[in-house]
Amino acid sequence: MRNILIQETQELAAESYRNVKNASEKYDSRPINDQTRSIISGTFVRWFFYLLGGTLIISLIYNLISYSLFRNQSLILDVENLLLLVTGSIGTPLGFIVGYYFKSKEN
Repeated sequence: MRNILIQETQELAAESYRNVKNASEKYDSRPINDQTRSIISGTFVRWFFYLLGGTLIISLIYNLISYSLFRNQSLILDVENLLLLVTGSIGTPLGFIVGYYFKSKEN
C-alpha cells in the first residue's frame, strides 16, 4: 500500500512538472516586457519634463515674490544652478532608463 502511494505521488509530481513546463513554453513574456518598458520610460521622461517646468515656474514665482516683498537681490534664486541640480540628480536615472528601453528594443 505504501509503495503504491509513493508511486502515485511520483507520477503526479512528474505530470505536474510536465504541465508547468508545457505552459511556460507556450507563454511569451516579450510583448508584456516591451509594453512595460515603454510605459515606464515614457512616464519617467514625461515626469522629468514636468519637474523641469515646475522648477522653472516655482523659481520664477519665488523670485518675483521675494523681490517684490524685500527688494533684496541676494534672496533671488539662481535658475541656472537650480536646473543643474535637478538635471544632475534626475537626468542620470533618466538616461539609464531610456538607454535600457532602446537597447532592449533592438534585441
